[in-house]
Amino acid sequence: MIEKEDSLKHRWEILESRKGSLHERNEKYARWTLPYLYAPTNVNNEELDTDLDSVGARAVNHLSNKLIETLYPTYRPFLKLELDDELKEKFAKAKVPQVDIDKALVAGEKGTVRQLDKLGHRTGATMAAKLLIVTGNALVYYPKKGKVQVYSTRDYCIMRDVGGTVIEFITRDVKEFETFTEEVQEKLKASGKKDTDYEDSTDVSLYTQVKLNPETGKFEISQAADMVDLEVSENQYAKKDLPWIPLTWNLARGDHYGRGMVEDYRGAFAAVDVLSQALLEGVITAATVKFLVNPGSVVDVVELNKSANGTFHAGRKDDIVSVNSDKHLDFQQVRQVLEDYIRQIAQAFLLNSAVTRDAERVTAEEIRYQAQELEMAYGGVYSRFTEEWQEPVAHLLLSRKDIKISDDSIFPVIVTGMDTLSRMGDLDNFRMFAQDLSLITQMPEGAQARLKMGNVMTWVGNNRGLDYAAFIKTDDEVKAEQEAAAAQEKAMMQQETTNQMAQDAGKEIAKEV
Repeated sequence: MIEKEDSLKHRWEILESRKGSLHERNEKYARWTLPYLYAPTNVNNEELDTDLDSVGARAVNHLSNKLIETLYPTYRPFLKLELDDELKEKFAKAKVPQVDIDKALVAGEKGTVRQLDKLGHRTGATMAAKLLIVTGNALVYYPKKGKVQVYSTRDYCIMRDVGGTVIEFITRDVKEFETFTEEVQEKLKASGKKDTDYEDSTDVSLYTQVKLNPETGKFEISQAADMVDLEVSENQYAKKDLPWIPLTWNLARGDHYGRGMVEDYRGAFAAVDVLSQALLEGVITAATVKFLVNPGSVVDVVELNKSANGTFHAGRKDDIVSVNSDKHLDFQQVRQVLEDYIRQIAQAFLLNSAVTRDAERVTAEEIRYQAQELEMAYGGVYSRFTEEWQEPVAHLLLSRKDIKISDDSIFPVIVTGMDTLSRMGDLDNFRMFAQDLSLITQMPEGAQARLKMGNVMTWVGNNRGLDYAAFIKTDDEVKAEQEAAAAQEKAMMQQETTNQMAQDAGKEIAKEV
């Protein structure tokens, strides 16, 4: 079959050749963690080679589930619908009850969650998170019908500009010949393939190209089965409506492909791999039972090997000695170094067992603070995924529900991910602010009397990075409350005086009677 230079297959091969050592690196990182994520191409339903220690698999599984639960919570929408000021004003003039508006917005938010459930989003998103952590790249496809599909860099090539903006990518799916329509089958048979004839079980590569048109700003779609061009029902998408979402974990300027978290800690993973192998081989050697027999003794080794337990043999006890390994201290040192590297990985991947220090008494507050400190370290990751993953998914789902958001009159606001972490940080700042102020009550009364509490609270709030103005009363508010309290007290005193005068007058009248 002659390959045309302008075919999608030819373009795929060009982009594939530019990946360099990407496949080899990803196979290595997957072997240290979850081998099935990037299995070698020559493996066919065989057991995959994996690291001897399961810390990599446990770390990736744990972090991927934590990441998805933060970005897409199970029991609440990951977005909130908002109205712009102009639309709010229109509703106000039309006297639309706010309750009805809120009810409609909440219904729209819940509808997006139901759409994600129908697409099997959580399963696909978790797989994408694993690929991102291990390989640094994943392409998530949200079809209108069917389940979410996730591509690794085995099955897609991508081109970006120097700033990281996607300008082109091609996916490759392998389908059997019989799954195509009769029209496409006839075109494939007539395409001039010489090596083999197309049969029902023959594998056919389906290429899908998504390319940005710089003039229109839209992505244009092309498809081909092997060398046969196919018609596409929807051949143009605006960026916010694009059902393919390419993701990266870390993307350096000028790179087409991202780098994963496993690559950041490749030294620790490589050390765990080598040390685990060395420790296992050493333990196996130490566990081997061998005996030495004095060649000058009368012990018959052959007879001894054949004899049953409890039998008697001629000889002295010193004629036979066991071979003992003197490497126990070496094994202990290897184990200590191995545990240090495992702890590094566990802490980086937020495994709870590695968050706390090794001590007899560790408070719950210390556990919570250390865990949250590590969570906050991923703020950059959450920010990236909010922009590159959550917002595109929100716009895509809302457009499919016919909620018109093109004019930004109704727009989604992400309320998970980095936003959640920010709220946790603000709450922690408030706790520390309150603790700082509580220390003042423990000071001597004379010292407290000399303090300007308003200035102290302002100073503590500023240094804690807290927006204290929202809940601390101003001097005018305090003065107004004091004046209102004084006026109320004065009114109560006047009322008591009036009541007392009435009672005294009643008593005088009673005496006269």
